[in-house]
Amino acid sequence: RFTTPTSPTVTAGAAPNITAHGATLHGTLVDDGGQTCQYQLRYKTRNGSYTESKWTGSLGGWNVHFSMTLSKLHPGPRYYFSFRARNDSCAGAWSDERSFVTLAVTKPTAAMVDVTNVLERSATFAGNIVDDGNEPCQYRFRYTWRPLLRIMQGVTPETYTSWTGAKKDGESFSEDITTLGPNTPYTVTVQARNSAGEGPW
Repeated sequence: RFTTPTSPTVTAGAAPNITAHGATLHGTLVDDGGQTCQYQLRYKTRNGSYTESKWTGSLGGWNVHFSMTLSKLHPGPRYYFSFRARNDSCAGAWSDERSFVTLAVTKPTAAMVDVTNVLERSATFAGNIVDDGNEPCQYRFRYTWRPLLRIMQGVTPETYTSWTGAKKDGESFSEDITTLGPNTPYTVTVQARNSAGEGPW
């Protein structure tokens, strides 16, 4: 006796680990149809066209879980996705669709932490990212010298460091400044930016 293979069946599951630009999508191979299977994902926005992944994996059996990670998504819209599987005989039908919404990107917030290693013409500025706005962000420092004559003239010389980094929530950063003037009082602040724009000083 022998049993001929059938088309495999899958279901789409949850979409945890959602970010502004990606998500991890889960599925289950319910029945392999009697042969080892590969699986495929398709996804789209509400009014968009489907993007299909390449066939991947090597699964066999019943109720076998798998996942795929998407990146380079747009922040904010709802995405719809489904899976299907194939074995050596044929490809199964697409599963029922599930959906998820990527996080919106907002302007980030940074905070000063400390100024250390202060010498005659240099110091180290340190800060951290309080809220990255759901996207890695750059940062820069602004330092201002305030001699009495300039204050009386209403002039506030400000120097900005270059935008740099790719920091996330809670991450710290620092920068060595070597262009300070001797015996000069300074004020220092910090700012972060992402694709939503520049956050507050």
